[in-house]
Amino acid sequence: MRSFVTIPAVLVLVLASGPASRSDAAEKSPPAKAAPAKAAAAKTPAKAAPARTAESFTRVLTRLGLEHEVSRDDEGGFAIYYKKNGYNVGLYPYKDSKGLVDSYQFQAGFETKKEGLEKSVAEWNDGKRFARAVVRDDGDPEIRYDVLVVRCGFETQLEEEIDLFQLLLEEFGAHLPSE
Repeated sequence: MRSFVTIPAVLVLVLASGPASRSDAAEKSPPAKAAPAKAAAAKTPAKAAPARTAESFTRVLTRLGLEHEVSRDDEGGFAIYYKKNGYNVGLYPYKDSKGLVDSYQFQAGFETKKEGLEKSVAEWNDGKRFARAVVRDDGDPEIRYDVLVVRCGFETQLEEEIDLFQLLLEEFGAHLPSE
């Protein structure tokens, strides 16, 4: 359930009120003139989003010491596969309408066909909102974790998400029914 904080109207009025009288306003120095919005925007060049290429993804994986492989398709898209602590992970970048990578998805499957698997996956999805589990057509479970790319600090974000996905893999593996 969501809760909302209410701000008393008195506080809003105090914050919004100006000087108590004209004489108070005259004693204060005049405010600096603000540049028109268009002029300010023209002076500040727009920062281009950092390139998020296969190379930028693999640079992070290399720095982390993770063996990896890049697979490219005919349309210029790519996927990256790596292994960490015994888990095989697929990393699938998605591009926006401008052709820039704006999100990516981690995926990892588990080779197990145990009794109660579908119930276990449903319980995971009901209780965990940060990663989704599915049972693939071959009957094995798979966990998927989607990430939106932030505007800056892409490589740091990717390093943190790789670590987080590793924790999710371990937690999901422990959640699956035992033999």
